[in-house]
Amino acid sequence: MNRKSNFFAVAFGIFFLVSGLFANEWFLKYFFSPDGRLILATRILIWLFDLVMIGSGVFLLVTKSFPKLILVCLSIIITLLLIETGLSGYFDLSKDLFIPNPRNTGSYRLKPGLHIQRKIGAASFLFQTNSLGMPWREVEIENPKNRTRIAFVGDSFVFGCCASRIENNFVGRIDRKLNSKYEVLNFGVVGYGLADEELMIREEVLRFHPSYVVLMFYNGNDFSDTFLSLDSKGKLLGIHGRSPDDRPETATKFTATQKRLRVITNSALFRVLNQLFETREDPRKIFADPNRFDSWVYWSKRTYTPVAEKAKQISLQVLGRILEFCGKNHIQAFVITIPYVNQVYSDEITTADYDFNLPQKYVSDSLKGSSAYYYDLLPPLRNYARNNRNEIYLPGDGHFNDEGHKLVAEILFNYFQNELHQ
Repeated sequence: MNRKSNFFAVAFGIFFLVSGLFANEWFLKYFFSPDGRLILATRILIWLFDLVMIGSGVFLLVTKSFPKLILVCLSIIITLLLIETGLSGYFDLSKDLFIPNPRNTGSYRLKPGLHIQRKIGAASFLFQTNSLGMPWREVEIENPKNRTRIAFVGDSFVFGCCASRIENNFVGRIDRKLNSKYEVLNFGVVGYGLADEELMIREEVLRFHPSYVVLMFYNGNDFSDTFLSLDSKGKLLGIHGRSPDDRPETATKFTATQKRLRVITNSALFRVLNQLFETREDPRKIFADPNRFDSWVYWSKRTYTPVAEKAKQISLQVLGRILEFCGKNHIQAFVITIPYVNQVYSDEITTADYDFNLPQKYVSDSLKGSSAYYYDLLPPLRNYARNNRNEIYLPGDGHFNDEGHKLVAEILFNYFQNELHQ
């Protein structure tokens, strides 16, 4: 019986060893990748599989014991689970940064009094909020100095990622440039879509009685973020349940096997490995699969899929409600569109498959006939990129760096100088 067990152990050891050696990225790339390329996440999964198979094969050949192999594997799994628990606690920004909306009407809010240094993508960023949960200095709701208030509303770009300090984001820089008759307020929240921003304007911004609301629309994901923030009945979700992988109608190229592997690729441990081996992308390159619903480039396609068309229509309806609400409350609305990195650095503004004037053209078209002012940041940022070598986006991330925040502040300040009622 013992000789038979040894035989099977050796046989399986050889099988594991050979499988690990042959299942390498060069072999698999040759047979399964049409363009001869593998993304880093796929390569890491292959390396992990190779290590497990080769390690198991060598272990069986040396020990000739399945029980020992099982015991070692269980020990490794438990250790990895403990590491994953610790890392996920660190990477899960939601528990540190956000709270459910205290009004219980959906969405979420920033925690008041934040002062946390955390890493986002390639940069370290200081998350700061005042006692009201705004990424801003302390302000009074009552406006005791009777200044003309300008409220900025938007997502992580308005919040200030990834400026080195909160004062260096474009909202802070505009605030310093305007004269003392104006008071700038920042209501940016990481991850917000238009539906979140609509609720923020109704519940929080209006309390400050601003004369102007500046809605910053991000071309890269505001359509998708708005769509994913609403459930099938139109109810605004909280911080969780907004992943496109949880929505059967959102378009992906994932096979059934790849979807099952998302459990691994979404883990904190895998993200750490991905960062260790990752080479920083040139900001002129396309970062993500253009067929994914949450890819920036997806929204510059000339032809939208049915779900993209639905997301666009829902988003524009929400935008219309925001502008209507501002009008009823005698607030002048500005809609400013922020381009994603590929729109700024692409060689051509239009190609056979893409029109980088989209999706912002849909936004500008929807504003025709309204009293809202519209400004597209793409032309001045493309012009800057053509004539300067300085990068304005953080490589491998897609948010503005300090140079980008400074440039956007200068552009918008000059624009507001002409449009603000003096």
